[in-house]
Amino acid sequence: MASFVGADGSTHYLDINGIDFQLPITPSGIPAITFSQSNRASEEMAALLVEQLPPDLLSGMSSLSMSDAARAVMVTSISGHANLTILWGDASQVTLKVNVLRHLLALPENKKIVKVDLSTPLAPLVK
Repeated sequence: MASFVGADGSTHYLDINGIDFQLPITPSGIPAITFSQSNRASEEMAALLVEQLPPDLLSGMSSLSMSDAARAVMVTSISGHANLTILWGDASQVTLKVNVLRHLLALPENKKIVKVDLSTPLAPLVK
């Protein structure tokens, strides 16, 4: 689950299926989604991305930033990589992007990477 402030100014939540809902009380420890420009297109893209991501990436997520409807940046901890920054680009080809990410993380030479750019999944960049 993740939280964000909607265009209406109220706190909304996304569940693991990307469903937007509100709660009467604010739970603690929920990662926040931030929007450079809060608009419906960015909120829908965030929901679509969250809906497609596997549980292990979501459970380790500490933040998700949306600079627009085509640029999602997540910070998560997975497979021995604490605070890994993942540039997803948009919410297309998420299955391929996750598959590429897993293969990159499995390579011995990538044990110390801190950033992965998957916006072009067939030409990923690691740092």
